[in-house]
Amino acid sequence: AVAEDIPSGSPARGAAVFDNDGQIWYHGPESPDSPSDGLLVRFSPDTGDYTLFPHPYGVPLETRVAYDPLTNRIAFGGHSSTSLVIFDIADEEFTTSPPNPGGLLHNNSCQDRAGGMYAGSTDFMAMYRFDFVEETWTELPPLPAPHDNYSSCVVSSEGYLYYASREYGFWRLPLGRYQPAQ
Repeated sequence: AVAEDIPSGSPARGAAVFDNDGQIWYHGPESPDSPSDGLLVRFSPDTGDYTLFPHPYGVPLETRVAYDPLTNRIAFGGHSSTSLVIFDIADEEFTTSPPNPGGLLHNNSCQDRAGGMYAGSTDFMAMYRFDFVEETWTELPPLPAPHDNYSSCVVSSEGYLYYASREYGFWRLPLGRYQPAQ
């Protein structure tokens, strides 16, 4: 069934995630009240209702979105952004992350649903993990092959980051299992 009468996604290949309550989150178009502002959208597949959360960070292109169940926050960033925009669901407040030390964000950003979001580097030679709790970036072990700017990545529950390389195929990078603090 087509979900009608909800805002479209952000321009050019945006992404969406779901939270622990089954709500779908994505970045929408510009705010009708202020064209320089963006809209984060929460959509309920059960009711068809949506809620708009305007913010002053613009409308990123090719937006990547992550949900962290540990902090109950949404993160998003557009292609060529340097930082993530973080939305605290409980407080309904927006903040930004420190800049990605690897440079510009690419399409190959993904989440692990265990406190982290992953992003590639501008030179395609490294991947970084953003820690939602510590609000820090950490470089991952060296990649066996450069990552691809235009593909995606995924983290499995077994602790592997899968990423594509245009020239070399599909790779599996061991990360280890997430262990919550005792």
